Amino acid sequence: MNKLGWILALGILGSLAFAQACSHPYFPVAEGRTWQYRSTEPGSSDYTVSILQVSAKGFVQRMTFGKSSFDLRWDCTASGLVQLDFLSIGGPENQGAEIKTKTLKSSGVVFPPANLAVPSTSWAYSYVIEQEIKSGDTTIISTSTVEVQNKIVASEKVTVPAGTFTALRVDSTSIIKGTMKAAGQSIPMNNTVQTSSWYAKDVGMVKSTAAGYTTELVSYKR
Repeated sequence: MNKLGWILALGILGSLAFAQACSHPYFPVAEGRTWQYRSTEPGSSDYTVSILQVSAKGFVQRMTFGKSSFDLRWDCTASGLVQLDFLSIGGPENQGAEIKTKTLKSSGVVFPPANLAVPSTSWAYSYVIEQEIKSGDTTIISTSTVEVQNKIVASEKVTVPAGTFTALRVDSTSIIKGTMKAAGQSIPMNNTVQTSSWYAKDVGMVKSTAAGYTTELVSYKR
């Protein structure tokens, strides 16, 4: 491993003891922490992420899109940060519609423990979600199985509205298989989404790109 590799490895080294499992250098967890993001996707608006109800075993992550909020439960384990609730990829796209999302199953860690080597760390997780979308007289029900492969590929300097950061770049491949039911018809949904996300130490995610759109950190409160 070259000097840069050792520096990166030392930056996330250290035991992630069970009692301290929620304390991750690239995924900060503390009550009151809030991040504001902005996406270039058409029709999207700024959204916020905040941390609630932190304990030695887990925490709640609140996603707020306009007037709608979604609470996602997480477990903190010796194997990493485990997400128990998920939104559909891209979040609640249909603004103005009534959306209900239920996570039917999840496995694997969304963020690995801090003592794994970089920039070669790789990991995977999967989940199954059911989403009901009501807009007027139309009801759409979709069920999706999502398998996500992740790999830390580099340390890069990233400039976003919140500032300039040295961040770990994580490349992810999400394989989505499912069905969408509406008006008595069932439509198969199969898609593969490539995502790159950048995580800065003591800050968290500062940038993400997928499907030609970019999400950037606008501000954050420790």
